[in-house]
Amino acid sequence: MIDVGSAFLAGPKQGVDYGKLAAEMPKIRAELEYVDHSLFDATPLIFATLIDQKPDSKNHASHLIITKAERAKLIDDLTGDFGSKLHQKDQNFTVSGASVLKAYFLKDYKCSDDPWE
Repeated sequence: MIDVGSAFLAGPKQGVDYGKLAAEMPKIRAELEYVDHSLFDATPLIFATLIDQKPDSKNHASHLIITKAERAKLIDDLTGDFGSKLHQKDQNFTVSGASVLKAYFLKDYKCSDDPWE
């Protein structure tokens, strides 16, 4: 996208197929949309990698493999990076993924430095 935009901003040059460059933009945008959608779809799986598979006394996977401080930092990072967008309607896939991830972090999972029952 940067190369295409730069070519247009540089002004007319001999031998540059501007029609071909312009035709590339929708393809690039579609590829980016696909990547964003794929990351959104993978968000629950990404979070699942943080769940400690060691069961608690009730045979539940109730702990994360990160500490309370690490979880708090991740929540703060998501809130800081996305801000009020996390609460908007019609979010794009990137913001939606961040919203889902933050919601998982706010669930009642215990952290690795919490006591085990």
